[in-house]
Amino acid sequence: LALSATTTGVALPDPMALLAAVLLLLVALLAVYRWRGEVDLLRMLRRGGMVLLPILLAALVPIVLVFSGDGLDVRLRQGATFIFQEERRQRDRSEQELDLLMALRSEVFTIVEKLDKHPITRQAEEVERNIAMGGDDPTGAYFPFSASESPATVYDAVSGQLHVINAATLEPVLRFYAAFSELGTMVADTHRAEFPRLEARRRITLHKELTQQRRATLYWGLRALEDINLKIGVPNPEAIPRSGKNEDVTL
Repeated sequence: LALSATTTGVALPDPMALLAAVLLLLVALLAVYRWRGEVDLLRMLRRGGMVLLPILLAALVPIVLVFSGDGLDVRLRQGATFIFQEERRQRDRSEQELDLLMALRSEVFTIVEKLDKHPITRQAEEVERNIAMGGDDPTGAYFPFSASESPATVYDAVSGQLHVINAATLEPVLRFYAAFSELGTMVADTHRAEFPRLEARRRITLHKELTQQRRATLYWGLRALEDINLKIGVPNPEAIPRSGKNEDVTL
C-alpha cells in the first residue's frame, strides 16, 4: 500500500490509516503462521524483523510526511492551478489564432480577387505580341504599364504573432505573401528608367517572368484561403468565389 501510494499519488484520507493497515496485515500473517505451527518460519521472520524494522521505520516516516494533510493539500492545489492555467493558455492561443486567420483571410481574398478579375495568361500573350511588333525603336516601341501592388498592411502588422498559427495552415499563407512580395518587386522593376531602353526580346522575357509570378501569387492565394477556411471550419473550404477568367490557375 505504501509503494502504491508513492507511485500513483493515491493516499488514504488519514495517513495514519495507511500505516495501521500495513501493520494489521503483518500481524495477521504472523498469526496465521503461528496457528499453522510454522516455528522455523516464525523464527526466521523474528530475526529478519530485527534487521528490517529500522529500515521500514526510516522509509515510513517520509511517506507519512509527504502524504500528510497539509502536504497533500498543497500538491492538489498546485496541480489544479496548473491544469486551469494550461487550459486558459490554450483557449487564449486558439482565440488569438482565430483572430489572426480571419484578418489574414480578408487581406488574402482582396489580393486574390484583384488578380483574378483579369485574364492573366490571355492578356500577357497580347502584351508580348504588341512588344514584339513595336520592336526596339523607342519611337514605335510598346511599353505596357503595370500598376503597383498595394502593401500587405495586415500581414506586416501581425507578422510578430504568426507563431500561434498551426504550421500546416501557416505554410501556404507564408508562401502566398512571399510570392506577393516578389510580384511587387518585379512590377517596380518595370517602372525603372532603364526598362524602356531594353531591347524588345529582353522586355518580352521579363514580362513572361512577371506573368508567371502573377499566376504563382494567385495559386498560393487560393491555397492559403482554402487552408484558412478549413482551419476555421468554413463549410466547403475549397469553394472560393472566382471570376472564371483564370481557369488555368486551379488548386
